Amino acid sequence: MLGEKNMIQLLLNKTNFDGRWAAETLFTLFHENQKVLIIPLSQKTGWASDYEDYTNKFEQGSEYHADLIRPFLRYGIPKKNIRILNHFDYDEDSLSRLINNYDVVCFSAEEALDAYNCLLDLNILNVLSNYDGISIFLSGAASVLSEYFPVYDDAYETFITYDGFNYIEGVDLVMDYQETDEYLKYIIETIEDRNRKVLICPKDGGVLLTDTSTELLGSAFIADQNDLDEIYRLYRE
Repeated sequence: MLGEKNMIQLLLNKTNFDGRWAAETLFTLFHENQKVLIIPLSQKTGWASDYEDYTNKFEQGSEYHADLIRPFLRYGIPKKNIRILNHFDYDEDSLSRLINNYDVVCFSAEEALDAYNCLLDLNILNVLSNYDGISIFLSGAASVLSEYFPVYDDAYETFITYDGFNYIEGVDLVMDYQETDEYLKYIIETIEDRNRKVLICPKDGGVLLTDTSTELLGSAFIADQNDLDEIYRLYRE
């Protein structure tokens, strides 16, 4: 079913990529014959209720279900071609076989640490190394792809840095960016202490990656050493 094509990856904040800021670029990627597999990533803590809560949250008719499938419907993919998967039912081998039967696979996660643990447990990035369809990572699922990723700690009122997968090399990702002191401080520290560029995605922003190119979508931008004076100015205001 999957034709000969280069690997395509989309890093996005939310399911709003059917908006005008993204659609002008992405409309050529999607068509009505594609099959879409959506995998919400949620950590299983060992309680029997985990499975039931997860199932109820994403079952057909739920608010989350409708939100996840909406952008694909807007791009003309019929509802019968879209499946939301409960990853608790699969191991690495069975999930690998399933993913390769779909043209588009979309990983969503509200929490970056949940995304990291799920991707690690299922060895999904290794599976995707041989996948030639379109891979979409939303919010927390996108954050963990860089070498480091931030998680906000309410107790300390700051971002804590965790090791990521270094799947996207040479740049750190900041998803769901807002112009707050906490975000600005994290970006400054990333540029100064680790001497790394930061790819920053506000709400209406994302990144389209292919084997040969990187295209910023919407309000996404890259910050580096040359931008520190401006970032410090914003931080001090």
